[in-house]
Amino acid sequence: MVKGFLIDLEGTLIEGNKIIKGADYFIKSCKDRYKLKILSNTTNNTSEDIKNKLEKLGIKVDSSLIYTALDSIKSYLETNKLNSFLLTSNKTREILKDFFKEPYNAVIVTHARENFTYENINMAFRLIVDGAVFISSSLTRYFKDKDGLLSLDAGAFTYALMYATGKEPIILGKPSKDFFISSLKSISLDPQEVVMIGDDIENDIKPAIEMGIKTVLVKTGKFRDEDLLKGIKPNYVVNSISDVLDFIS
Repeated sequence: MVKGFLIDLEGTLIEGNKIIKGADYFIKSCKDRYKLKILSNTTNNTSEDIKNKLEKLGIKVDSSLIYTALDSIKSYLETNKLNSFLLTSNKTREILKDFFKEPYNAVIVTHARENFTYENINMAFRLIVDGAVFISSSLTRYFKDKDGLLSLDAGAFTYALMYATGKEPIILGKPSKDFFISSLKSISLDPQEVVMIGDDIENDIKPAIEMGIKTVLVKTGKFRDEDLLKGIKPNYVVNSISDVLDFIS
């Protein structure tokens, strides 16, 4: 029996600054019937930022229903008392400024945007080789950008350092199993009681399947027809989130 939903944000509920048709109705219909958690690999926005954005687009949710890679990273840094070199965007550096100090004993890699320079990636490389904890928000290769085209995501920057250092990072966003475990704990449900809805077959659907969570792949966001040829089998494939309750209720 389905008691809750894990819902990907970008590409499932919204695309850039636009709501995906039916997303507002889905959330409104489910809020009182199911436990919900909206998941995002963003490190550029806080849960409160996302809540405010969704509200402007017509989706009203409390920030407690939103869990991001940024939340996961902050928690990890606080728990382990790490000083981190941030190979991230300027905005992420500002959000994590309390941890961005020397002597560095960790490297955080997210969507590096304007800071993916030779000097910065070489600094990260040297620190990791010297033993700094190597942390990444995700291994996602690309995302659908505001202009409707695909853009490089954090995985592209992370793989460069993996290749150069020969070391594997700790992943604190999707598709990390720990990220999904934390999400489930936050709504006090077991994997078999939950459905994961997402547009990314590798980072939303695959890890959920591996954990025994039922899955719905939506044909919005970054979905491409060739995704269905990757050998990953979601329980349902639907045109958009507006169709989900036709199959699961």
